[in-house]
Amino acid sequence: EDKAAYLAGVRDRLEFRDVERKDLTVRAYRDVAVATGRLHQTVRVRATQRELNMKIITTQVWVRLNGAWRQTSFHATNLP
Repeated sequence: EDKAAYLAGVRDRLEFRDVERKDLTVRAYRDVAVATGRLHQTVRVRATQRELNMKIITTQVWVRLNGAWRQTSFHATNLP
């Protein structure tokens, strides 16, 4: 998937009901930043109307390119 296809898929497949960041830590190193923290979100799958309560921990890597921050990596792991 390219960016446009990914965003269209999320928009068409999911309805975000609630999103909450917790314990977010951002460490910046000149033109690179690493963000870690918990993410709690509730989404509804449009096709089935099934609601999912997701609790995950995320790591995101951001790079400043031409004056704009771009996310270059995202990883999520389910929490118990």
